[in-house]
Amino acid sequence: MWFAFAAVAQSQDYFPLQVGNQWVYRVNWAGQTGNVVVEVTKEATINDQLYAQVRGFEEGPVWLRMSSEGTLYRYNSSSGLEEVWAVFATKEGQTYRTSITPCNSTARVESKTATASLPASDFYGLLEITYPRGNCSDAGLLRELYAPYIGLIERTSDTIAGPRVLRLLYSRTGAITVLSQPETSFGLSITKDDAFLTARLTLRNTAAKPLELNFSSAQRYDFVIRNLKGEQVYQWSATRRFAQVMGSEVVEQGERNWVEQIPLKDNQGTLLPPGFYAVEAYLTHSAVPRYSASVGFEIQSALKP
Repeated sequence: MWFAFAAVAQSQDYFPLQVGNQWVYRVNWAGQTGNVVVEVTKEATINDQLYAQVRGFEEGPVWLRMSSEGTLYRYNSSSGLEEVWAVFATKEGQTYRTSITPCNSTARVESKTATASLPASDFYGLLEITYPRGNCSDAGLLRELYAPYIGLIERTSDTIAGPRVLRLLYSRTGAITVLSQPETSFGLSITKDDAFLTARLTLRNTAAKPLELNFSSAQRYDFVIRNLKGEQVYQWSATRRFAQVMGSEVVEQGERNWVEQIPLKDNQGTLLPPGFYAVEAYLTHSAVPRYSASVGFEIQSALKP
């Protein structure tokens, strides 16, 4: 997988700040490897400006906002003032003043067409920022790479133990999801109306090798609803018959989705009473362990027949 971005950089959002956005980085430092999760957790209005709280960076939680001109500001709670984090609209080869760290007071935009090959993907059309050494001899930022509408994808900083490098493994920013190194995932999504759940099962495969699932019948999946006590009140397959023929499903690189409408009733046809429930979904392939997921939901008032 690769992502390419046009070099119309001035209008592009290099740090999406919607609540729920998340980035997972692999960290290499002093011969050790770890992971860091950075996420936008909430919004708040401060001095008549809307800021987003970002957690996960070394400096702790920060309040950030993006101006319409492409400048990223941080609110300094100690001084009550906002400071420049980055000026993304700066032209190639030019510098700007920054307070991103105490060790760096200036930054230089090296390129807006940089490339990178990371665990998450191959990227083209990146914004590359370098940081001249400042007051700290072996601390501070050295280099960053930003992808439009995704955000920070790589950061190199200096430490007394050598360079510390963050590289993007996974991100979810609005409608854009960057998958990590080849993986397999399985998920369940539901929407509820007055009488039904609409459930969607998603099996995602990004590995180079196709994923093959073998089934002993025509059934491919099943759903179970449990009440707050964990008691089974409904099973989708209980009132269905399936041809007893073996079959298989092959998932190449990409996704396979299955969608079903599930009545909010027990297997005797009685409407479920108000309360908390969980719907479990799983594929019925022969391999162990099977792919499964569950999601909770609430019925707040008596359902109408």
